[in-house]
Amino acid sequence: RELAQQLPGFTLVELGEVIKENHLHSGWDAENEAYLWDEDRICDHLEDTMARGGVILDFHGADFFPERWYDLVVVLRADNSVLYDRLAARHYK
Repeated sequence: RELAQQLPGFTLVELGEVIKENHLHSGWDAENEAYLWDEDRICDHLEDTMARGGVILDFHGADFFPERWYDLVVVLRADNSVLYDRLAARHYK
């Protein structure tokens, strides 16, 4: 969010929220406590937004998105002990 605020003309898309709000999933996986993404529906939903450009797409992966959508991919990493504390604070299992 901070990066998007510092880049005028860019729009932040938090895809996890978009998936939930627009029902771009095929249900809930109770064991993993996560939505089962519908990759085709996600891509269809994002196509016009991504074609306009100026998008910072925040998501856990990018392997199913068309390469034409991106000029730059940034992968953020964290030490596992730091990451564990962050996820625990969010009640991830």
